[in-house]
Amino acid sequence: MRTLSGIVLLALAGCGAPRAEPVDVGRAPGETNRRSAYLPSLHGFRFVNHFEGSPLPAALRNPTTGASLIGGGKSIPSTFGLCGGMSLASADYYHAGVAPPARTTPPEQGTGLYEYIYQRQAESFGDGAIMVAAFMSWMNLPDNGDDGTGARSARELPGIVSRLERGEVFPLGLVLVRSPSNRGAPSSPVGRLWNNHQVLAFGVQEREGGVVEVAVYDPNFPGDDGVIVRFAAVGESVRLERVTGRGRKTTVRGVFPMPYAVHAPPENAAE
Repeated sequence: MRTLSGIVLLALAGCGAPRAEPVDVGRAPGETNRRSAYLPSLHGFRFVNHFEGSPLPAALRNPTTGASLIGGGKSIPSTFGLCGGMSLASADYYHAGVAPPARTTPPEQGTGLYEYIYQRQAESFGDGAIMVAAFMSWMNLPDNGDDGTGARSARELPGIVSRLERGEVFPLGLVLVRSPSNRGAPSSPVGRLWNNHQVLAFGVQEREGGVVEVAVYDPNFPGDDGVIVRFAAVGESVRLERVTGRGRKTTVRGVFPMPYAVHAPPENAAE
């Protein structure tokens, strides 16, 4: 596995990992005009996006304990999320026509499944970690105005809808926070790079009143076929929120598509 830059390690260390909360499962997404046959309860992982150990690559952690081999590891978190890796790996299993491993607990470091998800997490950020730079850029945008996150998300939406109607499944970056130095979005919560999130888009429903609901697999809510990212038109902009199958809502600042290329799941990832 390649050694990652410090900035990507920070991204790996959070990825919107949920705190200790009940897992939402339940509501079906209803009728959609989606073209893919993907469904989170069938093709998503059954465990929640919550990993323990070190977010460092295998080459930089103790193979037995998982502890950091550099700098004492004092500032490195012991729990983290791999939402991008889970999203890409789930899409890989879907394209391979193979069900993902049926385990309901996250795999441990050093196992084939963990290393596969971890590698896909690194790859989710694109060549040269270009998507990390994208997240950072969006975190510094205002919420409103022609160059705000709402207006930019509105411009991304037609391409997202078109791809979903063609039957594609692909990851979306969800910008949930603004950077501490961003004073142009005073009503948005301040956070760090790893407080953002990645999900896998697989379907779409266009509703009345300029509302578009994108159906997603969210690794924070395993088995929930009803998670959506809702785009509500407001002039040339959109208001965004993620809604789970049980109706839990989270405000989203911005949404943009992320790269995905199909990879065959490795044989040693089957557990």
